[in-house]
Formats: sequence, structure tokens, C-alpha cells
Amino acid sequence: MTRLLIWGSAAAVVLTCVLCAWARYGPSLPLAGPAEPAASSSPCPERTPAPRPQAPTAPDGGRVTVLESGFATVGGNRVSIGAVLDNSSAQVAYRTRVTIRALDARGGSAVHPRSGELLVQEIPIILPGQRIGVGAWAYLGDGPRFTKLTPVSVRIELGPSQWWPVADSPQGLPVVSAAFRGIRHYGGSPHDGVAQYTATVDYCRPLAPRLVAALYRDRDGRLAGGSLNAAGALGHTACEPGAGGETLSLYDSMPAGTDEARTEIYPYCDFAPRDPAGLPPPVN
Repeated sequence: MTRLLIWGSAAAVVLTCVLCAWARYGPSLPLAGPAEPAASSSPCPERTPAPRPQAPTAPDGGRVTVLESGFATVGGNRVSIGAVLDNSSAQVAYRTRVTIRALDARGGSAVHPRSGELLVQEIPIILPGQRIGVGAWAYLGDGPRFTKLTPVSVRIELGPSQWWPVADSPQGLPVVSAAFRGIRHYGGSPHDGVAQYTATVDYCRPLAPRLVAALYRDRDGRLAGGSLNAAGALGHTACEPGAGGETLSLYDSMPAGTDEARTEIYPYCDFAPRDPAGLPPPVN
């Protein structure tokens, strides 16, 4: 599990990641052809459904829970974190806040005080019964005598969600998926590279991209960490209707011992760009 040491704003981080991905990796990465628009027999909603009160539990008693989590130290100075969430409700969980904490043996934060922007996120849409991944990384804090703090556990805190009955979306709900295709490594680092995948969006119009999560697993299938970054540097935004090839820069977040074939990709797509209100604001 790791946190990103970022000296500017979260917006600058996303823009920088996109530009770096293009300059460094873009020209050598083949992509699938343009996305084909998804057909829709019903009028397509152009706006987000009316906001609903936030609550940790849906009216039917379901809720978003953490099914599994895992972390690992990367390169001696970073922590990589991954988790899988589940929506047990028959309703849609909308804009669920996720706060990730990496803790040392004393129960304090193991993350550097000037890192950790990726550790506060918002999952735009979790469909009824859906499982979705959460990934992040951060730099470790300084320990005594030029050492780094050692994370011994992680805590995934879930904020309340807006709950929407499926019947409130007569045009249907967006179904977003990603098929992982492989990782290309650059610079000789086993922790760095670019994931290639095909994003598929079954919906009647483009959605607002809210970054993309990657999860890493070891050879036994256990979660070993994760990452969060922007996609769309090469054209397809991962949230356009149809299917299109895409890439995701992993930026030194992959732990040693990762079984690359088990990598999971989760594009986050929203009906509209996020509301800037809320403290602290999520990175996406």
C-alpha cells in the first residue's frame, strides 16, 4: 500500500500523470480501434438524477462493505494498497466516499505527511450486487536514523452513499467493465509499467471519467496492492460508449511478487463531473 507524495494540487497530479503517460509511453502502445457507440431505444438522460440524502445503509438494509484488502511495501519507501468493495443492496450506491489509511505498529499513520492524496477517493457508481476495486499508493513517512515507517495494517473507511432505486433509471444503468490485456515494463523497474486493457461501457451517452483503479494480486490470488491514475491519454477515455483500447500508467506501485496476469482494472465513470464541495475533497 502506498501514498503518492504530491507537491501540487490533486488536479495538477491528474494532468501531470496524463501528460507523462503520453510523452513516455504513448507512441509505443498499440490500442484497439475507436469505440463503437452503444445503441439505446430510450431517450438518454443528459443530467444526473436528483441528489438523495446520504446514508451508510440503503432503505432495504443493504450497504457497501469491504470484502478483502491487501498491501505491500514497494521499493522500500512506498506502500501499495488494494481493496474490493461489495454493494449488498438492491439499490445503486452513488458517490461513495472511501478513505484509506496505512498504519504502523503504534496505530499511527505510516504515510509521509506530504503524501497521501490518493487515499481519499469517491466511487461514483456501485450497481446492486456489484463488486468493485479500490487502489492507491503513497510514500512512507520518515522513521528514526534515515529509515522509513513500516506499515503493518490498513483500514478502509467507507463514507455514506446516495441510494437510488433501479426503477428511478428507466433508461437503464451504465455497466462499465475492463478486460486486462497485459503490462509493458519500462526503465528496468519491476514496479513500473503501463497496463493495457479494453474498456467497455454499455450506456447511451459518454460518462464523466473519474480515474481508473488497478489491483495487484500475488501468485496465490491474495491482494497485494493497488494504484489509481488517469486514463485516456491516447484517445479513448474509458468512459465512452462501446469498447475501446486503453492504457493506465502504474507509476512504481506494483509490489514484488505480483502475478501480473491477475491484475484487475476498474474504470470509474460518473453521470457528471464530481461536485467540488466536501472536505477533504477526493482526489477524483
